[in-house]
Amino acid sequence: MEGASFDERGASVEPGGRSHLLFAAPVLLAGLALLVWAIPLLGSVGFAYDDKEAIVSNPVVNGALPPGEAFARDYWHHLEDAGHYRPLATLLLRADHARADGPRPAAFRWTNALLHALVLGLLAAAWRRIARAHRIPFPWFGLAVLAVHPACADVVAWISGRTSLVSGLGAAAGVLGLTLVARGPAVLTVCLLASLLSLLGKEDGVVVAALLPVCAVALVGPNTSAGCCWRRAPWAAAGSTAAVCLYAALRTFALGAPFPSSPSAPLSHLGLLERVWTGLAAWTHGFLEFVCFWNPAPPTMPASALGSDTALVLGLLCAALLLATVLALSKNGPARVALIGLCSVLVCIAPLVQIVPAGELFAPRFLYQPMIFGVFLLHWLFAALRPALGRSSAWLQGGLILGMSAVSVLEAAPRYVSRQSYWESHLAVEAEDARIWNAVGQARQESSDVKGAMEAYTEAIRIEPQYGAPWSKVGELRAVDGDLEGAADAFHEAIARDPAAVIARANLAAVLLRLDRPGEALLIYEEAISLAPGLAPLHRGRARALWRLDRVDAAEAAVRESLRLDPSDDAATRLLRRIEGPRGGLVPAPSPAYRR
Repeated sequence: MEGASFDERGASVEPGGRSHLLFAAPVLLAGLALLVWAIPLLGSVGFAYDDKEAIVSNPVVNGALPPGEAFARDYWHHLEDAGHYRPLATLLLRADHARADGPRPAAFRWTNALLHALVLGLLAAAWRRIARAHRIPFPWFGLAVLAVHPACADVVAWISGRTSLVSGLGAAAGVLGLTLVARGPAVLTVCLLASLLSLLGKEDGVVVAALLPVCAVALVGPNTSAGCCWRRAPWAAAGSTAAVCLYAALRTFALGAPFPSSPSAPLSHLGLLERVWTGLAAWTHGFLEFVCFWNPAPPTMPASALGSDTALVLGLLCAALLLATVLALSKNGPARVALIGLCSVLVCIAPLVQIVPAGELFAPRFLYQPMIFGVFLLHWLFAALRPALGRSSAWLQGGLILGMSAVSVLEAAPRYVSRQSYWESHLAVEAEDARIWNAVGQARQESSDVKGAMEAYTEAIRIEPQYGAPWSKVGELRAVDGDLEGAADAFHEAIARDPAAVIARANLAAVLLRLDRPGEALLIYEEAISLAPGLAPLHRGRARALWRLDRVDAAEAAVRESLRLDPSDDAATRLLRRIEGPRGGLVPAPSPAYRR
């Protein structure tokens, strides 16, 4: 666990008999990651958070649309555009769907575990070469922490966390590639491909594109002269820049804008200074969550849970102290490499600073990139404590790895067994958050706990009466019970509180069809389509309303648009067959309330 020691000049001192272990390091570390995260997969697992929407409802993932559509649409276009462009992650989900012959959650999670193990293997192979080139110790401890830290549950155990895995895979492949090549054109190619791989997985890949040129200069392979290191810099920068430009061009073609954006950003209404300050608070929260691994917070944290200004100031002071310590020791060879890691970690927090408003303030998966680039920094910090700890240093490191593994297996990963386990884990921290109660109600409703769902929605309305989502869900439950007038009233309440509530409008229109009011239903469907034109069930519902109004040609056009958006929609296919039948055929039965 300790790896190689180093002298006061930073020279590596390899203990005898360990060279074969160093050679096997990539396999051993990848195996450790796979072992820890495979254990929770042995039981029955389901979908958590928005996995079901990202997989089951996505026509690109389920094979209804050709794979090229992944490059031509928003990641969430089948529901509502969210400003996310992640075609490579979409295609990997599609491959899993085809391999498993359907949306089997365990199959997707196995791929996540394998991707995490691959990241560890590539990164360990890179650090094996870096350690030899710089004559520094191999960072066993830092890599082992990355392999088993409970924060990785948000990347590995949560299926939709695959976007962060793909981004991290680009980072690991890029670092390894830069240790294998020396000439300028090869460096350019490595930075181009690795940056593009990371960007097409998740928008945070822009950080990887920024850091790879630094790695090209600082963390090189053996037999590379100092002059050659600096000559690599412009080639690496050109490769990363080309990747960002190509990504921006693809994004502009698909979404109409070159830069990432999120219409649902919680801080979009605030000024830049306040957004940055709140983002720094999110960074402090992430730092504390990384350190206090035994008591990890729920997977997502709203602004109200990010701590006070006092905690923010203390966090920034700790970061400044750490930076000053590394700078003071930077004449030492390992400290210089640790300083590069620290700078990389600080760059990796950029997505949290909210210069561009993001969709979330903090989630544990945001720690994945900092852990990738900070593995040697963490190892170096423990190495600096070794003289004071003596022989107990190895026992402490081993105990920490075992403790992290236990928390990951017993607590962090099980949160992602189902939607209900995912959202109920938030209640201990955010018991007065109406949105959490609404999500808990949705999870209970999916598991057929109607009474528990209604209790959760009622609690959400009590906490925040102006919040529209629980009113919409109450309307769904009333519609299922047959109380159509009560359901319509609840949906009207939801729309009054949130004029952009697409799902509430879709459900209201479906209820109006059941109440034999197709004219009103048509107007509601058209309002919903103006808000979410890519949602196929809205066009199918509009087609039903048009047919009920004897506007057969318009109904046929509407249902064909629905099938264009989602060719796998059997209900739309059946409706089209009836519309294309003899004129004056049977009036279609009204559809049930649409659920998200």
